[in-house]
Amino acid sequence: MRRGPAVRAWAVAAVAAAGLVAVPAAPAVAAPNCTDPGTAFAPVPWPQRMFNVERVWALTRGANVRVAVLDSGVDAGHPQLAGRVEPGTDLIAPGGNGASDCAGRGTQTAGIIVAQPQPNIGFHGIAPQATVLPVRVSDNETSGPSAGVAGLANGIRFAVTRGAKVILVPMAAYLPSPDLAAAVATAVAADVLIVAAVGEDGGTNGGNRVPYPASLPGVIGVAAIEESTMATKNSGRGPFIDLVAPGAAVVSTQRGGGLTLVDGSAYAAAFVAGAAALVRSWWPTMSIAEVTQRLTATAAPAPGGIDSTAYGNGIVNPYGALADQLTDAEPGVLPGFDRDDASDVARERSWSSSGNLARLLAGIGVLVALALVGLGAAVPRGRRRRWRPRITRQPVQRVEDEEPSPPVRLFADRETT
Repeated sequence: MRRGPAVRAWAVAAVAAAGLVAVPAAPAVAAPNCTDPGTAFAPVPWPQRMFNVERVWALTRGANVRVAVLDSGVDAGHPQLAGRVEPGTDLIAPGGNGASDCAGRGTQTAGIIVAQPQPNIGFHGIAPQATVLPVRVSDNETSGPSAGVAGLANGIRFAVTRGAKVILVPMAAYLPSPDLAAAVATAVAADVLIVAAVGEDGGTNGGNRVPYPASLPGVIGVAAIEESTMATKNSGRGPFIDLVAPGAAVVSTQRGGGLTLVDGSAYAAAFVAGAAALVRSWWPTMSIAEVTQRLTATAAPAPGGIDSTAYGNGIVNPYGALADQLTDAEPGVLPGFDRDDASDVARERSWSSSGNLARLLAGIGVLVALALVGLGAAVPRGRRRRWRPRITRQPVQRVEDEEPSPPVRLFADRETT
């Protein structure tokens, strides 16, 4: 995920090919062993074109929702993150508040959620009025939590105590941990929604191991797709996937300023966390079961179909999650919060209702079409007949006497007096 000069040159060339001019970021010197700053460029990234999230901003932009990002910290000085990063904590270097980021991934995932729109910059976050609570549990950009699974569990507990409504875990651990499971259970009991990446262990050379916390009950597991909507090569695959989102050639904020291109399920999970922030902002009292149902039931169809081991319930759909009406019941009727059937039942109900409506509208359309064809044939004929009936009226039958009566004088002579 670290982007050097070659990648930045590629990004500039892509911008030039699109007819847009790249605007160099302010010069910045990378700290030792830290990811280089990014560049600023103008095109609207493909995930934003896909989601067109501006349609729901008339309803909410994520205000009053705190999203905890458990990763490498967040660069609070980034211009597009100004005012959106709260003081957090550092579980690697005690005493820090998580507002700095050397590895870069924390700043990148945070930008997908809360980056502010700026002139001449195509990129912005999904929920720009939400706030980010950085919880630093990693000091690298490739592997799992540097603070260990115990640090990840403590980070979840910290986020719960600080009032986070959504917790994003952009990394995956591959060993089960009772401590991590207990921390997740604490978050679920506190009605805090956890969104977690499924990792990059699904390639042909990977073991496709079970990721944690993505596979734990109550957690939304997220895998990555490309612009073609096909699953990325290395994204994890398995029954632990609930949703998919963009995770290839994703543009986001880079530590030290500017933007960068990144890949992986971490960024797909950030898009889902942003969508969850919108839902929790619009419905503040909605439970995590209800939020999960909304996100899964309104997901857009993916190539693998429903309940696929590569695509889960489909592609997250922020607009649908806010605007769609679920049928048969209000959101949240989830028996036991079972990831295997509850969300699928709600989704199938929604699709069934949509199918019935589509069939009804199709039937009405056929009737209207037949009526128009009939009118098209009748109008010219009517004009030719000057709108007279085509069939002459049947003559009135008159009863004649069998024997004629004496003739009647039509003009009788007047009587004279």
